[in-house]
Amino acid sequence: MRGPRIEKGYASLLFSVAVFCLLTIQYGKLGMLDDAFISFRYAENFSDGHGLVFNVDEKPIEGYSNFLWTILLAGCFTLGFDTSSSAQTLGIVCGTVILATMFVILKAQKCNS
Repeated sequence: MRGPRIEKGYASLLFSVAVFCLLTIQYGKLGMLDDAFISFRYAENFSDGHGLVFNVDEKPIEGYSNFLWTILLAGCFTLGFDTSSSAQTLGIVCGTVILATMFVILKAQKCNS
């Protein structure tokens, strides 16, 4: 017995709705969580050449839980972009890539069945 088939138009519509929801969450009224600013501060200090520290001239303490994200944000800050806006933009890009990857995987599974 085969499962329900999603026509191409509906799949594209579903993907578009998912991207819209992602944009709404990122730029909507949910705002920025305060924990994000911990990573922002580490990223900005790292970008300014002080290392991965929360406070300049203090012993380094790993107070962030997302090394790669902090380094990506430091790169954006080094290039002159605002850390908060960069985080939102990177979140949308990463979320869209994840949705597109899921779409491709589901489409490939549908062709194999």
